[in-house]
Amino acid sequence: MIDKKEIFFRKATLEDTNSIFLANKKLIDDYENISQIDYEKVLDWVHKKIQTKIDEYTVLMYRDDIVGFFRLNVQPDVNELDDLYLFEQYRNQGLGTYLIQKCIEQSDKNLILYVFIKNQAAIKLYQRLGFKIVQNIKNSRYIMEYQK
Repeated sequence: MIDKKEIFFRKATLEDTNSIFLANKKLIDDYENISQIDYEKVLDWVHKKIQTKIDEYTVLMYRDDIVGFFRLNVQPDVNELDDLYLFEQYRNQGLGTYLIQKCIEQSDKNLILYVFIKNQAAIKLYQRLGFKIVQNIKNSRYIMEYQK
């Protein structure tokens, strides 16, 4: 079991860009309706977003290992939890719950996130933590919201 005392957060650096991109690509490959999107255009957009917003990403560390990452996009009316990803070997150990609870605690506004409809494990986690589905986007993703 993971000792939460050994978990810490650090700011992402340019060296993390490729790791974050590959995780995003895996989510798209696993959960998106690939035949309904311009795949290369989407990947290009994702890569550019990560590169230009890398200073907004946070890396979750356990001891010396990168466990996952996320981006907290602070907006005027709401904060968006974006690109949340935990590497598979660290799932189902309470880290996702821990990370999301920390984001909820630190957010002074409602918190929203986008999740692929096919990612039922993530949806169940978010619902268990108080998020509600507020919008369906093209039968591909939900917008979920946690109200403060």
